Amino acid sequence: MNIVNRILITLHLALFLTGCSTLDAVPDGYDGPVGHITDSNKVYSVKKADFFILKSVDGLPVRSSINVTLSKNRGRGLYMETVIVGHEVPVGKHTIELQGKTHYAAPILALTNPEYEVRGKIQFMVEEDGEYVVKGVLGPDYSAVWIEDMRTQEVVSPKIEAYTDKAEKSK
Repeated sequence: MNIVNRILITLHLALFLTGCSTLDAVPDGYDGPVGHITDSNKVYSVKKADFFILKSVDGLPVRSSINVTLSKNRGRGLYMETVIVGHEVPVGKHTIELQGKTHYAAPILALTNPEYEVRGKIQFMVEEDGEYVVKGVLGPDYSAVWIEDMRTQEVVSPKIEAYTDKAEKSK
């Protein structure tokens, strides 16, 4: 078995196992009020997009737009059609993990192109019928991810930020 086949098998196995471990943000049997948090992205081309996603709620992973996009585009080579998912989250204060990440249509593209990521946890109060969207920016000097109110487009959470040494010195 050549090295390329080994890498592909390893990647497929990792995707399969990751897909099996994701949960819904609303526990089975819960029938109380919920808010909605939707992932977002910035598409640069059919080969590259930056995703801003809800990664987990109270330590439990949720399905992400990155994983759904990976599943939908398996076998399409250097073409990627992005998928955005939304999440119902029970009303109340939660520990929310957010992530901003550059994603390419094929893993080989990440070897020769810049890939940015920012990730962290915040405390966030989900309001009944609240409509929220995960937003962010990714770049070589500064990356950040946060939650906005979808209706007002106001930032309603702390920002999770990452600076390079160069950007930190210029502040």
